[in-house]
Amino acid sequence: MDAEFILASGYAAFLVSVSAALEAVARYTHRRAQTSSTQGFTYVPENDLWRCPSGQHLHRESYDETFRIARYRAQPHHCNNCTMKSRCTDSNSGRVLEHQPESWVQSGMRRFHRGMSLTLLALAAMILVIEIVRQQQRPEQIFIAGFLLCLGLAGIRLASSLRTQS
Repeated sequence: MDAEFILASGYAAFLVSVSAALEAVARYTHRRAQTSSTQGFTYVPENDLWRCPSGQHLHRESYDETFRIARYRAQPHHCNNCTMKSRCTDSNSGRVLEHQPESWVQSGMRRFHRGMSLTLLALAAMILVIEIVRQQQRPEQIFIAGFLLCLGLAGIRLASSLRTQS
């Protein structure tokens, strides 16, 4: 086997693995941010409100269309008289909970992360296209073509999620 073929394929595989790791870390971070901001609170979808650990309700106060974030607020007198206030909020105007009702794939941050992932996949594909042209041996060309096919399918899948959720 040619050293150039091995290096090019290895580097393309490395870029694909970095892309996959970026996707996994981004999903994990989004999921953790969502759960940490609402820990102990329960969403009641039929009334579009959140119930705090002491049983009080946080009603929707506003919705930011740009960032797609809903803001819920508890009544100040409930929070100010609550025994759990020191662990929940330091605000005298009621606990505020910001929630992004959309999944990670639908969020604004996904554009950045997906764009980075797609860029890495495109770079890997570019390296492989150059290598398939330079390669003279049929087995290596077939291997690279299969690798390119997999990259193309992954890229289409990622790109289609951007288009359908925009």
